[in-house]
Amino acid sequence: MSLLTERDFIEFMQDASGLGPAKPAAPKAVRTSKERTTLALLVGRKVSSFSLTAEVITFETDAGPLRYRADGDCCSRSWFEGADAPDAIIGEVLVVDEVDGTEVWTDTDGNEVDQLARNADELRRTYFYRVFTARGCCTIDMRNSSNGYYGGSVELIEDAEVRR
Repeated sequence: MSLLTERDFIEFMQDASGLGPAKPAAPKAVRTSKERTTLALLVGRKVSSFSLTAEVITFETDAGPLRYRADGDCCSRSWFEGADAPDAIIGEVLVVDEVDGTEVWTDTDGNEVDQLARNADELRRTYFYRVFTARGCCTIDMRNSSNGYYGGSVELIEDAEVRR
């Protein structure tokens, strides 16, 4: 799977607006898989700060804070591993995109093994969420560990007071 380059993003925004180099009046969130990500709530909001722990991401926006948790399905564990360019999130969010990451089978010591190997007992998946602003792109990395049947997702924490 190819990643969206900065040039591709600029061309996407120009094509979407029909106005050449200007950004579209109503940017839309896109996602490469079948359903939209809950991070799409960021689109059109101005982010003033961003923080990330293994459990929670918080975006301080002009409409109030948006807080998300890494959610593991039954019998699995999810966590946020990090973000590659957090300064790029500051500003008006134009597009949010989810990109499928990697799947790696490991043994109990964390060593990569073949799925059919006897000692393969854990599947680690990586999920990437890209947030685009005029300043660039920040990729948020979420991980999930399971027996291979379960997965993870990013879920909005409902107690966050958000003006819609």
